[in-house]
Amino acid sequence: MSFAALSAESRIKSRLQDLNMSAVALAKLAGIPASRLNLGLNNLREFSISDAERLLGLTKTLQECRDAFAPLPLSTKDPEQLRNLLDHMEHNNITPADIRQIVQRIFNGK
Repeated sequence: MSFAALSAESRIKSRLQDLNMSAVALAKLAGIPASRLNLGLNNLREFSISDAERLLGLTKTLQECRDAFAPLPLSTKDPEQLRNLLDHMEHNNITPADIRQIVQRIFNGK
């Protein structure tokens, strides 16, 4: 495995593909300019440490939420809707594990 594959830029790009999410939607959700995100994703400029931490954390949380909601789909197409979800989770101290437990209870009858 190359060092490039371990870079924040490569990991974020891979997570975007996994989430089926556009860079524009992630930029809106993260509150950073799409141009700055695209420069990093295209390996033209490294992300700042703060941008990298924010984007890595955000994409990890989105993956965890997507997995927690399964078998229900979590759309990554609407950043405003995702922001509402994440803000509500933070405000009410709800974790992806909490969501997973409720969804499993609904679908497994436990």
